[in-house]
Amino acid sequence: MVDFKNIRTIMFDLGEVIVDLDPKAVIDKMSEYTDIDPALDMKEVIVNSPLLIQYETGKISEEVFLEGMNRLLKSSMKMDQFVGAWNLMLKRIPRERLDLVERMGEKYQTLILSNTNGMHQIRFDEMIRDQTGKDGLHAFVETAHYSHHIGERKPDDACYHYVIKNSHLDPGKTLFLDDNPFNIASAKKSGIQAIKVDYPDQIFEILADA
Repeated sequence: MVDFKNIRTIMFDLGEVIVDLDPKAVIDKMSEYTDIDPALDMKEVIVNSPLLIQYETGKISEEVFLEGMNRLLKSSMKMDQFVGAWNLMLKRIPRERLDLVERMGEKYQTLILSNTNGMHQIRFDEMIRDQTGKDGLHAFVETAHYSHHIGERKPDDACYHYVIKNSHLDPGKTLFLDDNPFNIASAKKSGIQAIKVDYPDQIFEILADA
């Protein structure tokens, strides 16, 4: 139970909190281009790759990421094929969730903190422009902290320290909503109040009294 009288900041993750994801669609499409052993879990291969961490912290370019993924997956995807498959991850951004974030911004400092990447940002901002006419997801909050911009990634402590410093947060008066238990644990370690979101529309229940 959150005492919203003591909350000044609400910070949102994106995937499975604001944005519906479809990782299976990505794997199904990429499997058309790869000779990787079908017994391997392609999702785990990608998620656990140092390449993904490097890309999501802005340390390598799209071209270097694609080259690495082609080696990892034993494929020869061209950039347009890869981008098309990669962006299938982003399924829906329901307007009612965006409206909720906007309403929270009338009473609280609102932020986004997301592990994401350049290709996905281009795509989800395009989805937002098509749906709302606004410039992108960042237009719904005071600040959007994207891992590929800030050079830090959840659940690393440095990621939370960056946001606390740069958004001038009082951690004890900050509520963070994320679907990953490791991110929740590390946020709490930094003194932030954090709640694990088990399904996207749960945010309406969590914030009902905000």
